[in-house]
Amino acid sequence: MRQVLSDLAHLFPTAIVSGRGRKKLQSLIGLAGHPGLFYGGSHGFDISGPTGVNDSLRRKEASEMLPALKRASAQLSASVAEFFGSQVEDNELAVSVHYRNLADKEALPELERRVDDVVEGSPELTKHYGKCVFEVRPRSDWHKGKAVEYLLDALDLGGPDVLPVYIGDDVTDEDAFKTLHGRGLGIVVMSDEEVGEAAAADGERGAEGGAAGGEAAGRGRRTAATMRVATTDEVRAFLRRFSEAGREGRCQGKAGASAARG
Repeated sequence: MRQVLSDLAHLFPTAIVSGRGRKKLQSLIGLAGHPGLFYGGSHGFDISGPTGVNDSLRRKEASEMLPALKRASAQLSASVAEFFGSQVEDNELAVSVHYRNLADKEALPELERRVDDVVEGSPELTKHYGKCVFEVRPRSDWHKGKAVEYLLDALDLGGPDVLPVYIGDDVTDEDAFKTLHGRGLGIVVMSDEEVGEAAAADGERGAEGGAAGGEAAGRGRRTAATMRVATTDEVRAFLRRFSEAGREGRCQGKAGASAARG
């Protein structure tokens, strides 16, 4: 995937918007200094481009809340330590509590209550839901969708001749899908099994008189994405074909490709 991203970023402005901290994200991708690659760490609170690895635009409100985030990270690490399989990840401008590998699934409500207790003690912070994760972030009207809007404007890619493409698999990517609805292409990464689970949840909601709309996106989640791929292999194949189209002149290099992995 690294080579595919590198090839793509040579042809199109490419951004990786993630819940992970920016420095951690740059290290994970391993393409620091690439001339066409941008990063939006901590759900877009910390953005940097190819002008320099250490050049970063941080949202002012996020930087001001850094002490509260550090306190929350320490409190959460202590509070959820007894929940075997859970993990607290300090993403600098956000804190993630992962429960995908939680040994006792029946303990999840109590784990969430512990997270709520910490958040309630810090009015400048708020809790969000992700894919098998609770996210603690600054209380701000900022998210991945706003980060994508900022990048498009900063790169002068907001015109009608630009087709932004955003790929993501997390609940937090829905903000970006909504932002690009009607002006770009949102692609959700969602397995066939997740589609089936969501369809079943829709059936339960329908039986209870609930409304349904949009494509099913896993355990009752709805998505604003316009397309779906089932696996990361399909993501790789799509990006490779996108690069080939750019090299062959079938699409122009001004088209922005914004790839996200939560």
